[in-house]
Amino acid sequence: MPSLLRFLLVLPLAASAEELAQDDVAFFEKNIRPLFSTKCYQCHSVAEGKSKGGLVLDTRAGLLAGGNDGAVIVPGKPADSLLLHALSYEGEDLKMPPQRVGGRLTDEQIELVRIWIERGAPDPRDNPSSRLTGLTPKARAHWSFQPVKKPASPRVNDQAWCQSPIDFFVLAKLEAAGLKPTPPAEPEGLLRRMYYDMIGLPPTLEEVNAFTHDYETAAATEQRYREYGRIPYGGGKNGFYPPRRIVLEKWIDQLLANPHYGERWGRHWLDTARYADTQGIKPKNRLESYRYEYAWTYRDYVINAFNSDKPYDQFVLEQLAADKLPDIKPNDDRLAALGFLTVGKRFENRNDLIDERIDTMSKAFLGLTVSCARCHDHKFDPIPTADYYALHGVFNSIDENYDKPLLKTRASPADQEDYQKKLTAFEADNRTLYYNLVGRLSAELQKESHLVLHGYVAAFGAQSTQAFDAGTKYSIDYVKDVDSSVSRKEDDPVLGPYNRLARLLHEKTNDFAKLAPEILAKALENPKLNPVVAKELASLKPASIDDVGIAYAKLFLHYQQAFSDYLADQRDSRTPAIKPNAATIELLTCFYPIPAGKDIARVEDQMRVFSKV
Repeated sequence: MPSLLRFLLVLPLAASAEELAQDDVAFFEKNIRPLFSTKCYQCHSVAEGKSKGGLVLDTRAGLLAGGNDGAVIVPGKPADSLLLHALSYEGEDLKMPPQRVGGRLTDEQIELVRIWIERGAPDPRDNPSSRLTGLTPKARAHWSFQPVKKPASPRVNDQAWCQSPIDFFVLAKLEAAGLKPTPPAEPEGLLRRMYYDMIGLPPTLEEVNAFTHDYETAAATEQRYREYGRIPYGGGKNGFYPPRRIVLEKWIDQLLANPHYGERWGRHWLDTARYADTQGIKPKNRLESYRYEYAWTYRDYVINAFNSDKPYDQFVLEQLAADKLPDIKPNDDRLAALGFLTVGKRFENRNDLIDERIDTMSKAFLGLTVSCARCHDHKFDPIPTADYYALHGVFNSIDENYDKPLLKTRASPADQEDYQKKLTAFEADNRTLYYNLVGRLSAELQKESHLVLHGYVAAFGAQSTQAFDAGTKYSIDYVKDVDSSVSRKEDDPVLGPYNRLARLLHEKTNDFAKLAPEILAKALENPKLNPVVAKELASLKPASIDDVGIAYAKLFLHYQQAFSDYLADQRDSRTPAIKPNAATIELLTCFYPIPAGKDIARVEDQMRVFSKV
């Protein structure tokens, strides 16, 4: 019975790739396969020859089979899936990935796995022997990869019905099916269609009356031409260009010149460009905004491109490389086109950011899901992984400047002056906020409680029981009270020795007191170590990690007044009576940068510094 139950639980996964919904396949390829590949395959992969716990995750068959503890997922039931429990670090005995290979996934990554399981854990992967690939002659011969050809208009019986060359193709299909076109729309209905399609707004009564008059007069003229045996779009003396067509073109040209046209149709391109005013991710720090303050400049660029009938090739070029155009100027309005690349969702991992941009670019301009080739050759289209990473190299060379170009504005001089006045006041408030915040946060981080807690966080992770117990001792909630600005690097010039001892605690918990003096002595030999720190720790013989945190707390307490003086001097951009040496400044700024106030006068400079807080 257990074996049968296990089979029934994982049965929905057995569907072939062809039976999965397209969006399910896209979700797996976009979010789950890359996550498994980077975080799990090193221990659970057939290709790597490793199946720890009897589990392999690089094949659908391996996922179906589960591991030594049985099935790892219950499709549709994330709460009952062992895989999600392990990734979430919910139990003490099973935490994956382990700390030694990167530690717990981010909350966003765990949420992706939860959603995947909730969707039924769709997995399009086939066995290697039947691997789908788009690198075939059949795929390369697909019609969409062939040169464009202009076909001849088909023959139809009712030529008089056709008002444009396209109508011949429509009518040919109708006649082949034994159908007839619906009667022509009344002038008012036709005009309303034109208005809603082109500008998204209804026509006025006056416009309806004017169009109706023009259209009915043209229809009467056409009728006379037909009575004389003349043929619309025909050649020679018997052919004529339909007067109704002339009326339609006149009114359509008027709508094309309407500013609302760009607003109506530009939004479709903005959807393609995944335009948004927000980043789609939580800010990494207290001062970083989740909004794109200048996203509207790209929106307006697109609207103006439609309204000015910008050539499509130029439209494409400017969105991908406006800053590389030979005639571009520092504050050229065309630079706003680069919003195509920069207004998308943000990620902590740069490779994910690049992948999102490749995905957007290829879908928008090629109609292809090139990002599917991130982990394997595309299964259906002729796109090898090598091509994906060739594009990756191009996009990896992109740097975003904090200094934004000053684009033209339609605001009046009075409005511009008012804006500049408010901006100056805003920048001053920002500076005050920054120095107050850095002063308050630094004071907290320099306390014994936070410094002792840092040792346990660096050793076992923020979610560990050891860190929880240390936080409880000092009444600190790590998530709320402890800042991520405290470095965990072992070569950090200030906190390096502490972090090296934290690793010792993780690896040799029971032998810490015995081994700590030797490890500390080696850490103090680092030539880049801050001499103030080296002197303070030279005589330390730590019996516990708490001793190290307390030693650092004493050090920061000794420099407490120096920190307050330095912060005030930098805020006011004044020269101190006694300038602190480089080692002291390095110690005082080990948590947060403290620039001179004059160096963060502009909002662009503030954004550059605030992103580090």
